[in-house]
Amino acid sequence: MSPQPPERPRTSWTLPLMALLSACAAPQAARLDDATPTLPAEEEAAQRLAGASCAGGWSWLLPGAGQLCRGERGEGGALLGLTAVELGGLLLEPPGVSPAVWGIALQNTWIYAVADIYRDDRLAARALYTPQDSLDALVLAPVHPDVVLTWEVSLGVVGALAAAITWSALTFPLRPEADDDATAARLQLSLTDSLRFGGTSALLFSHVAIGEEILFRGTLHSRMAASLGEGWGWGASALIFGATHLTNLVALPRERWLTYATLDVPFITLVGAYLGWVYQDTGYSLASPVAVHFWYDTLLSVAAFAATGGEQPFQLSWGLPF
Repeated sequence: MSPQPPERPRTSWTLPLMALLSACAAPQAARLDDATPTLPAEEEAAQRLAGASCAGGWSWLLPGAGQLCRGERGEGGALLGLTAVELGGLLLEPPGVSPAVWGIALQNTWIYAVADIYRDDRLAARALYTPQDSLDALVLAPVHPDVVLTWEVSLGVVGALAAAITWSALTFPLRPEADDDATAARLQLSLTDSLRFGGTSALLFSHVAIGEEILFRGTLHSRMAASLGEGWGWGASALIFGATHLTNLVALPRERWLTYATLDVPFITLVGAYLGWVYQDTGYSLASPVAVHFWYDTLLSVAAFAATGGEQPFQLSWGLPF
């Protein structure tokens, strides 16, 4: 029997992926006290601010413009490209995706671009509790094992999702006469429909998670924690997060206003309080609250899609505590 050649070592495709995730999306803790030496993100922000060719405030007019002014070509170009695609979708209304989806995505791209410039100023000033996470870190956070496999994220998503579904069933039950229709519609859903919906939801809620977290946690929570104290920053930002969702009343039928304002908004405030607690508990890194927010919204929309036989996320969201 002839000797077998030695087996060549196998190179798993997962190794480069894990290396990429570890390099680009590792959670970064913020400055927690004034005695901490200057952090790399703070030094980079100060250099960008000193070498800026124009005002960062240009991002108020065009997402990404302020980043380009500060020499962030990659991030600025990405934001400009996203803005162009989302604005085109909103104006041209291509089939398959509602204008509401394009509008929500564009809104959150704008929020991120403006809040990121404000955060850059805070980093350059070495302000306490300012998040260090880059845009690519936030995009990859929902799939980064160091983020999603922590108990704060994994159990938080499961718990919040179960609570939201139970809450929705109690406060916004399906009409009995619609049950048969919904059951028939569920049976007719194709794999293509489900995959298209899942992809649309993931893209939409990646925007929502990043935009809302950098605004409510990365900006409001951190600034109030630095000026008022960590407890006050946590509580006040959660209340503002919940109160802001009262704007959803304009899209609700009048008979839903009282229920939404008195039941759903307090629930959303509790979700915001949990996101704020995760934010503080992980050293004021946005990666974990972004991951919780993304999976909560995405899985809740998919569950409602299956339960209602194919509703769109922007249509069903008014009956759910997003």
